Amino acid sequence: AFWVCYYHIVFATKNRTPVISSSIESILISIIQLKSGELQCPIHAINTAWDHIHIAVSIPPQMA
Repeated sequence: AFWVCYYHIVFATKNRTPVISSSIESILISIIQLKSGELQCPIHAINTAWDHIHIAVSIPPQMA
């Protein structure tokens, strides 16, 4: 079956505390990419700021 589902997901730190440094950023991106691969949800783009992360991802319709 053919499907196209795009999602823009934003994760923020608690109270928007600016704690995402460059060293933490690389760890977070690696973890997100690993989990996305396990779930077979391709990431189209990922970007971080000091207090939040943006992810553009496709999620299959059968996944809750």
